Amino acid sequence: MPITAAMLQELYTEIIAEATLQLYEHSLLLPLCRVKNTAGKPGLTAEFPKWPIVIAGDVAEDTETPETEVNPDSVPITVSEKELNVPLTDLAATAAGEEEVISAIGLLLGSGMARKMDRDIAATFPSFTKSYGTAGVALGVAGMVNGSTYLGVKEAPGTLYGALHPFQALGPKNSLTNAFGDGTKPLTSEMKANEILYHNYIGTVSGAHYLESASIVPDGNDDATGAVFSPMAIGVHIKQLLDFETERKGTKRITHLLAHGKWNADVVNDNWGVGLVGDASEPA
Repeated sequence: MPITAAMLQELYTEIIAEATLQLYEHSLLLPLCRVKNTAGKPGLTAEFPKWPIVIAGDVAEDTETPETEVNPDSVPITVSEKELNVPLTDLAATAAGEEEVISAIGLLLGSGMARKMDRDIAATFPSFTKSYGTAGVALGVAGMVNGSTYLGVKEAPGTLYGALHPFQALGPKNSLTNAFGDGTKPLTSEMKANEILYHNYIGTVSGAHYLESASIVPDGNDDATGAVFSPMAIGVHIKQLLDFETERKGTKRITHLLAHGKWNADVVNDNWGVGLVGDASEPA
C-alpha cells in the first residue's frame, strides 16, 4: 500500500517517537552540553547561571565562618526556529510502502534535525577566548594536551570531551601513529597507535575523550575550530525538540514532510572550554 497523507497523520505518534529517537542517536554533541528544556513554559529566553568555583578555608575555634559570596552571572539563550522540509513524491511514496514509513521518515527527519543541533553547538567553539593551534597548520597533539591542562588549571568540572572535524583530526592521528607505530617504542605507546589505526578514532588524550564530527564546519580557508570542554561550558536551550506535520501539494503530486524545532546554543562559561584550531583540508 502506498504512503498517503492520511496515513502519515494516523502514524503521527509513532513517527515522532522514531524521529526523536533518531535525533538523540545521531547527535554527537548534545549529550556533552548543559541542557535546559523549557517546553510548555512561556517565553523564548532561558538564563544559564555561570557558577563560580568556591573554596573552603581554615577557621579558628570559636570564629564565625566567613561567607563565600555566590552571585553568579548568567547567560541568556534565546531559541530560534529550526525547520526541515523533505518533499516526498507520490512515486517515491508508492515505492516505499507502508512497512517503511515509520523508520524511513523517522530517520530522515530525526537525523536531519540532529545535524542542525550539532552544527549549532559546534558554532559556539570559536567563541571560547582561549585557543590552541594555528590556522593553516595541522593540529598537533601538543595543542590538545595544552587544552586539557588549561581546563585543569581552571578547575573545569566534570569529564572533559573534545570534538574535531574529521580532516582536522588527521593531524593528531598522523602524529601519534608516526611517532608510536614503528614497533620500537614502549608497549603503551604502541597500543595507542594501534588503537587509532584499527578503530579510526583518537580516543582519550590527556584525560579528554575525543570524537569527530562533520558538524564542525571549516571556514573558507579550510581551517576548522574544534574544542575541548567541560559539559558545563556550553548551554543548549530547548523549547521544542521536534514536531512533525505534512503539507500536500496535489498539483505537483508531492507531500511535504515538515519537521519543526526551537532551540539555541551558546557558551555559558568561557573558562571551561578551549578552542582547537587547525587545518581541515581534504587530504590529497
